[in-house]
This record gives sequence, structure tokens and C-alpha cells, in this order.
Amino acid sequence: MPSSRRARLELQREEREKRKGTRPAPVHANTIDELVRIYVSGQAGRILPTQRDFILSPERIKWYKGPVGCAKTSSLVASIVIPCMLYPGSRAMLARWTYSALEQTTLKRFDDLAKHLPGLIVEDQVGPPRTVWIASAFPGEEPSELLFRSLDEESKLGSTEFNFIGVDEANEITKEMVNMLNDRLRHKLPNQQRPEGPFFLNLVSNPVTHSHFLHNQFCTSATCGGQVERDGQPMGTVFKPRAKENEDNLPPGYYEDIAVGKSAQEIARFIHGECGPDPSGKPVYSQFNMSLHVGKLHYLPYGRMCRFWDFGYRRPACVFMQPTKEGWHNYLHAVIGENETTEAFVERMKLQSSLLYPSTDSWIDICDPAGAQKKSNSEESDIDIMRRLGINPFSRETLIKSGMEAVGRSLSTIVKGRPRLMVDSSCRLLIDAFSSGYKFPEARPDKPISDKPRKDGYYEHVMDALRYGEINLGMVGNSTQQQHAHSLRYKGNRS
Repeated sequence: MPSSRRARLELQREEREKRKGTRPAPVHANTIDELVRIYVSGQAGRILPTQRDFILSPERIKWYKGPVGCAKTSSLVASIVIPCMLYPGSRAMLARWTYSALEQTTLKRFDDLAKHLPGLIVEDQVGPPRTVWIASAFPGEEPSELLFRSLDEESKLGSTEFNFIGVDEANEITKEMVNMLNDRLRHKLPNQQRPEGPFFLNLVSNPVTHSHFLHNQFCTSATCGGQVERDGQPMGTVFKPRAKENEDNLPPGYYEDIAVGKSAQEIARFIHGECGPDPSGKPVYSQFNMSLHVGKLHYLPYGRMCRFWDFGYRRPACVFMQPTKEGWHNYLHAVIGENETTEAFVERMKLQSSLLYPSTDSWIDICDPAGAQKKSNSEESDIDIMRRLGINPFSRETLIKSGMEAVGRSLSTIVKGRPRLMVDSSCRLLIDAFSSGYKFPEARPDKPISDKPRKDGYYEHVMDALRYGEINLGMVGNSTQQQHAHSLRYKGNRS
């Protein structure tokens, strides 16, 4: 046998050509539904409703998010293998971030499911990386090529083009990787004059944190409960199994057993399949209690409103709070931007201010003191930009610890029968941040315990903005040097 890889592959191709036209279909199935059921569950099995919808969906990009034990990997493998059988001569890939993880999970599941369809695998190039040729569901048709690859090095893929791509544990990859894989969906089938599809990019994972790109690119506020900051339409369609949909195929009492010792946030994510905060670590504000600090709050027209700002192109943030005559701090709304200039974000927040709070007669703006620094590519600082756009913010240098203590006091102080600081029940972003999103780093044997909150790149920004407001609000009210609480009358220049 020739020793070179090229010669070996050429010999394999010649062998396939000799057998072409004599291959039987791997199994007889009268309908596609039956084929899916047999492949996933065997001759006497059944397929779950969400599995079927995901596997047979014609959507180009889709994400199957579900809790533990909902057959995500089986669904992913079937969503790629079944099209390979139905579209002879196609090229597909099943992938995960590392090849070792792919071997331990996705590949094992592929081999398990392949036992349900004798004759499915026409040829097997073991690798690594592994490539198999999938028999067509139509006798005599050309097989399809299925590659198993890792994504940790993009160069390993070369310039390969595909019809179908499936990514297991898609939470491990980036938005940029998803876009790159989507660009690779352009392989031409044997009977096509040009690449016409169908093309599928199928992703599966557990529910992710609200800061993850999968949540922000696929979920909507209406369907997922967490705040979604996205321009335009979702990247693709979300498929979410119903709670305990696969319970009959799991050990008795499985979900009850694994719920023991888990927090409410962990149960929501890993048992009920909801996106949410990262459950690891200790919350910064242990005083926060959902039953005490969250409620249905009401915007009071013709009163003051506050906006607390944190800057940064990657994730600018703005928190909306209304102080009341009783001394309450009612947090009504919060926004995190993404890859947005200061000017664009400020203009967007001005518009939201007018739409959400149209009859507010004055605004107090407090911001990150770092906003006074000049930008490397501009003569204007963030505060300069705000002033040019009609907002005159207050800022001063304070210690992080002092700001955290100010927030803690507002959470712990009872004013006229309720905590001074409360969050409206519609503001999921701040609720998630307080309850389990904004945390101290986890203790590790090789690192001293930190007294500074974890920099998570997401919740830290709204909580920094809130901290600037809580520690400086009294200073703004007592300032006689400058009118920081600028008047913006209803008929005037409203920001």
C-alpha cells in the first residue's frame, strides 16, 4: 500500500467508485419521520417532540439549548447524519472546540446511534481526525462525507466547504467562529449547477449566561426573560425542550436528585433550561433578597430621574433610577450596549429616556470618573461627548470599597417600611446582577481571596454604574458650585 496520505486517499476513492451503484440503503423507512425515529431511538423507540422539530427544521442556523439530560448531543448528531443520507454527495462536519472532547462525547454518541442503522457507514477513515462516508437513503446514490474536527485551530479546516455543520457544546466557541462556519456553507451537491443548499449550521449547548453571545444573538426578551441587547433580527432559531421532556429515559427521580444543593439560579439553568447568570462564586451583595428588594415599582411622572453611566466601547452601561420624596431609590431599567461608541450609546439612551419617561422634568446624571480621560484617537473625553450632546454629568474619584459600602447601606436601610434600594421586577438585568451575576472571584488554593468583584465583562458594568450613583447622589444634591441636576423641561431640550 502506498505510504503517502495522498496516495492512500486516492486508493480509497477508487475503491468507493468501484462499489458505487451497489450500495444498499442502510435501512428501509417509509417516511423521513420514521427514518429519524429509527436512527435516534431504534426500531421500537420514540423521538422527543423538540428533537424532531430541531432535526427536521429547514432553518439555516439553529440553536438547541436545553438542561442536562435532554438528549442534546443525540439531537445534534441526528440533525447532521439524516441530511447526509437524504442529500447524496453532501459534505458535513461534526465539531467541538477540542478533538479530545469530541472523541469523548460526540463521536461516542455517533457510534452508538449508528448501531440502529446497519450499513450506515460505507467507509471509515479512523484518523484522528476521523472521516466517515454515510450511505445514501436511496440505493445506488453517492455517499456523503462526514468529517469530525476540532475548532481550536481554524487553520486545520483549510478551505473546506460544507453543506451541514454541527457544533457540540457551542458555548465553547465565539460569535466570530459561528460567522466563519456559516461562511463555509457553500458546498455544491453532485446534481447542482451552483451551490443551492440546503445548508444547515446546527448548534447545541446547555443554557448560557446572559452575557454569552448565544443568548444575545438567538434569544429575545419575550422568549427568554433576560435582557437582550441586539441590533436587528436574531441570528437563528432557538429550540428549547420542555421541562423534563426526556424524563422517561432517565433514572427515576433524576432531576429531584441533582437539584439537591443547587441554588435557584442553577436549577433555572441546568434543570429548567433558562439562560441566566453564572452560578459560580459568592455574590458581592449578600444583603440582596429577591422577596425584599424586587417588586412592582411605578414611574412617577413630572419628578426627577437619575441616569448612572459606565463607559467603554465593548460594553457601555446606563442604569435608570428614580429617587422619591420618601427617600426610596427605585431602579426601573438598565441597559448594556455592545461594541458601541460613546456618542452612539448616549444618543440611544437619550431616545430611551424620552420614550420610557416622557414627562420627567429633570435628570441627574452621574458617571465613571475615568470618563474625563482623553481618548487616544480623539481630542474629546467621554464626558466631553456627553456635554456636547446636552448632558452635564457629575463624577468624582471614589474607592471601590466605599462605593460597595454605599450600595450595601441602601440595601440594608429600611425607609418607611421597605428597603431604600429596590429593583423593578421587569429589570431582569439588575436582578440577575444582584442575585448571582456580580460576584467575587472563586477562592483558589493558589490565589489569595480577593476583596474586589470579579471582572466578568458584563454584569460588572451595570453594577459599576449603579455604584457611582449610590455613592455620589448626595454630593450632587448638595452641590452649589455647578448645576449637575440640569433642568430639562417637558417642552424644552429633553435628553
